[in-house]
Amino acid sequence: MEIFRISSPDSEQIDLVADMLRRGELCVIPTETVYGLAANALDSDAVDGIFRAKNRPNDNPLTIHISDVGDVDRYAKNVPENARVLAEKFWSGALTMVLERADSVPSKISAGSPTVALRMPDNDISRAIIRKSGVPIVATSANRSGSPSPTTLAHVLDDMSGRVSAVVDGGELELGIESTVINMLCTPPKILRLGSIGVAELEEAIGPVEFDESVAPASAHKHYSIGKNAVLVSGSLDKFINYVHSVENYAVLCFEGEEKFFSRPCVSLGDPNNPIALGKRLFSALRELEKLEVSTVFIRCPDGHDSVSLAVKSRLLKTAENKFVEL
Repeated sequence: MEIFRISSPDSEQIDLVADMLRRGELCVIPTETVYGLAANALDSDAVDGIFRAKNRPNDNPLTIHISDVGDVDRYAKNVPENARVLAEKFWSGALTMVLERADSVPSKISAGSPTVALRMPDNDISRAIIRKSGVPIVATSANRSGSPSPTTLAHVLDDMSGRVSAVVDGGELELGIESTVINMLCTPPKILRLGSIGVAELEEAIGPVEFDESVAPASAHKHYSIGKNAVLVSGSLDKFINYVHSVENYAVLCFEGEEKFFSRPCVSLGDPNNPIALGKRLFSALRELEKLEVSTVFIRCPDGHDSVSLAVKSRLLKTAENKFVEL
């Protein structure tokens, strides 16, 4: 496995990685959100390789990553006008749109569905690799299926070492939380996963969108598992302290500065008043919790109503498998 440290989209190493993808090899590339496990969408064996490398169920669709807004019409058909508006406003960026799949796109990447998910990452290196490859590139987060997404090279090496041909080291990623996913084939468009682009921003661009926070964490597949019983708890710090102290052999995911109140192992999620920092820190914190030898983890719930805080809350609720306590 080769590790590439590419500082410029004009680097000759871009051609090397692009050629690997074109030949059907698996590569990990950085985006502004999380590291992506990428493959040539037209190579059936390469697509199968993604599912094997991640132990990912075959009924869980992949996303085509593009390098230019104009590529939408290569991979989707009957594209609605409101999707073009979102593409112009938010791409490149942390937005994935579900559209009608073009006939040229293999159904395998969409789990047999007539839809396709498209995204254009806000990362010059990755877009250059995609452009140079000359083929549609599918990608998904470069982690073991069900585990926290990777936001550092170390996370990628923990999960993908020996399973891919190459990793492009993008350092610490800008956002650290996956993109917002919106289904553009229904009226109003429906947010399937919340990321850093929120309801208000989308509605400002195209009018009403649908998002139900109470059902957003639900999924057919397990996500963000830390291999322990986890409970998401909402309430004041005092109430939280009283609640968790009634249990033995636990750890706490708390906010910055709160570690001193607990005698058990603590992992900090960061400053609750800095949602962007919470998003960047989230998956590293979950991986730290995964390594602790405890049976239960109690998680402090962010109470912000901005899109990133809600996105962090959504993922923590998945970690807790929807076990939520409001004090």
